[in-house]
Amino acid sequence: MTAARNLYDDSDLGRLIAAKIRALLTVDFSPVLGDIAEIGQLDSIKRIQSTKVGPDGSAWAPWSDSYSKSGKGRSLERRSGDLMGAIDAFVSGSDEVTLHADLPYAARQQFGFNGTDSLGRNVSHPARPYLGLSEQAERDVGDVVARHIVQTFNEAA
Repeated sequence: MTAARNLYDDSDLGRLIAAKIRALLTVDFSPVLGDIAEIGQLDSIKRIQSTKVGPDGSAWAPWSDSYSKSGKGRSLERRSGDLMGAIDAFVSGSDEVTLHADLPYAARQQFGFNGTDSLGRNVSHPARPYLGLSEQAERDVGDVVARHIVQTFNEAA
């Protein structure tokens, strides 16, 4: 009498699993870097337009009394729209995005400034950071990355 045997060839399954693992180990994120740059750019513009908080959620410092009294303190960042318009986000490498604003006062807004300005005045300008990702923007970036990983996984042979 011969014993019943169930023969199962798992070589196809093994090849599929190996292909999926290789796909995950070599995910190319370059297709989503532009989306990530756009999220950062829009989040930074929103900070100037409405929220007036740093990427970490902390409120911007109020205007000095003298600046507020001058009537200019309504919102320097929005008065001409130049700062919002100068915010650029671009893919700066195979796995890197850069947020940038190319205006003479952009760094002063972002990092603050204490010292003598180009006109010889003593200036104490608190930082009002606008470039960066809020918690919500970080979640949005995570969603974009996760969708890309799932798509890569599903497309693997």
